[in-house]
Amino acid sequence: MDKQVTIEECMISRLKSLLFRASILSFKISKSIIVYRNIIEEKDDIVEEEIATISGPFIIVQVITYGGIIAPNVQQQFVFDLDEFPDWAMNRGKELFQRILNNLEGIARIE
Repeated sequence: MDKQVTIEECMISRLKSLLFRASILSFKISKSIIVYRNIIEEKDDIVEEEIATISGPFIIVQVITYGGIIAPNVQQQFVFDLDEFPDWAMNRGKELFQRILNNLEGIARIE
């Protein structure tokens, strides 16, 4: 019996492949790579932003508040492995998922 593959499964598979390549690149350059940045709220000079980076085999998602007289502060932090992150990202919405794919495809072209 043939298994039917959905578009969502293809997108998740593509993201896993790109994350694997970015993971290897982060090892090579010994630096984290930004997967995406998302401004959650901006008021006056103060910003609350979600930033996801890949560092080796992990994706770290942090919600950071900074600006004005406020010292940078990590409000939340999540750590995912390469297999967990694509499902989490897909559940966050198609627009963010597509932006993540585009960012990582841009990095793959530079590589």
